[in-house]
Amino acid sequence: MKNISVFMNTHFPTSGKKLLLFIFIFNFATYNVWRDWRSDNRTPFVSDADQYYSYVVATFIYHDLSFSFQHQYWLAKAPNGALVPKVSMGLAYLMAPFFGISHLVALTTNKVADGYSAPYAFGIYYSIILIVFLGLFYLRKILIRYFTEEVSTLTIASIYFGTNLFYYTLGWNTLAHAYLFTLFVFFLYFTLRWYDTFKLKYLILLSLTFGLSVLIRPTEIVIAFVPLLYGIRTFKDIKERIIFLWNKKLHLLIAAFFFLLPWIPQMIYWKIYTDQFLFYSYGNEGFYFSNPQFYNVLLGFRKGWLIYTPMMIFSLAGFFIFKKKCPDLFWGILIVFLITFYLISAWWAWWWGGCFGMRALIQLYAFLAFPMAAFYSYVLEKKRKKLLIGVMSFFIFYNLYQTYRYRATVIHWDSMTKEAFWWGIFKVHMSDQDKLEIKPLLDPPDYSKRGQ
Repeated sequence: MKNISVFMNTHFPTSGKKLLLFIFIFNFATYNVWRDWRSDNRTPFVSDADQYYSYVVATFIYHDLSFSFQHQYWLAKAPNGALVPKVSMGLAYLMAPFFGISHLVALTTNKVADGYSAPYAFGIYYSIILIVFLGLFYLRKILIRYFTEEVSTLTIASIYFGTNLFYYTLGWNTLAHAYLFTLFVFFLYFTLRWYDTFKLKYLILLSLTFGLSVLIRPTEIVIAFVPLLYGIRTFKDIKERIIFLWNKKLHLLIAAFFFLLPWIPQMIYWKIYTDQFLFYSYGNEGFYFSNPQFYNVLLGFRKGWLIYTPMMIFSLAGFFIFKKKCPDLFWGILIVFLITFYLISAWWAWWWGGCFGMRALIQLYAFLAFPMAAFYSYVLEKKRKKLLIGVMSFFIFYNLYQTYRYRATVIHWDSMTKEAFWWGIFKVHMSDQDKLEIKPLLDPPDYSKRGQ
């Protein structure tokens, strides 16, 4: 393991510095090309995103967390008859500071201070762009711990410009995925810092990040395998890890408190309004563990991960050499990926509603960057740089092209088929005639059939 001073070095070699600067300038120079606000009131607060944001508006605009005011949110009915948001308040924590700034702007510029006018829409939108940039910044800091500057730069370029993280940063970015991507980066960063120093502050930060991630999406609890298995290479290591954790039991108890800390307001809220400290708000929606849609999630034309984000082929290929390149991270990241892929495939709506590509995997790109980097390192060692750059560049072009087409509704949000995909492969906008032609080629999912 490299000396800690190397890991904490904040000096950027030229290529990495230029790439991050380019991403920053590109985002703010071109965001209007990609911004995808399709609602009638032209804000990013629609569908699932509006549900996450609902806690903020209810708290600071209406001062009414019973949601008795006129609203458009999807509220779940508790056994006692109360109506509460379907989603948790985790994302609202992260939105709240930027809402506060936006609210101040609205009040001082005589804009409508309702939580949805332009100051709020753009304030939250821009904040997410900055949050993802921060995630990329720290992801690079971790990558250069294990890989060369060249490999790290290629990986960052691929993860950002070559995947649907790009759309969920600049297009419709108020969903959970962009936030979780950066949270996962920090989760990994604090994991490494804790194992390097064993300082309690890093364990606390790790636990807070973990608790917030799980509050946003409870299935993210599986990322616990990353710190638990970090550095595990043999069965003997497992025994030593158990002893090590036992010796750190006081620190782990403190960590458990900070893991639960983000949950306390949520549990109090649920207790007040539903009479339960833990409330399952998704009703009859759930998992069909005996019917996972592996093929559809991976290669189906409705939302297939590798159909719409082929760049991630490099990550899958990289797992075959990842153990050799990064043995300390291998088992944790592999297990988290496999379990998450299974859970996503077993969810009743395996296509994950209206979205671009397989959005449910986006946050895992924070981890999948490492097998990708391992693959890039291997290819460069084999002197195949030109071939790699060529294929990578094509995948980046493909992703940007598909992102633009999705924004133009050439790619349908939930009803794509192989026929519709190839019918519109060279189209970048939809005329009225095109809409008539594609309609019989689409296959809308039946949302009433759970798990099918």
